[in-house]
Amino acid sequence: MRILHLAPLWFPVSSNSLGGVETFLTGLIAALEKQGCHNALLAAGDSHAEAELLPVVPMNLFAQMEAGTAAEHLYFEQHQLLLALERATAFDVIHSHIGWGGFVLSGASGLPPVLHTQHNPVYQDLKWFVGRHPDLWYSTVSEFQARDYLSLIHI
Repeated sequence: MRILHLAPLWFPVSSNSLGGVETFLTGLIAALEKQGCHNALLAAGDSHAEAELLPVVPMNLFAQMEAGTAAEHLYFEQHQLLLALERATAFDVIHSHIGWGGFVLSGASGLPPVLHTQHNPVYQDLKWFVGRHPDLWYSTVSEFQARDYLSLIHI
């Protein structure tokens, strides 16, 4: 199975990253590789994981903002989404870890299934969205989050 992962661009994906999602992804990708999956990672170029790295930006956005070479993350995330759309058909699954920005991938025709992993609390706005789009593929990183989702989705 070929999986295209979209990582947040704030920090590099690595086992010692400052970002929780970024460290989570390192372990997830390593486990998937052991199961025989091929993983590609759309992430900051200074990331280190057992995946084919497809750099969206040369360096994580936190470092770029500190250096004064970036100010607003949304343009970089939109670039990441366009790169995902360009490459999507080469994969069996797209796994988005970027939050609400990635939901639009599920609406594009001709793409493989998109799994959206929620790494943040499930607040009322997200519940509203999930209630209107229960057909999207969602996953969580905790049972606490999962309970909130299950109350919205009819299984």
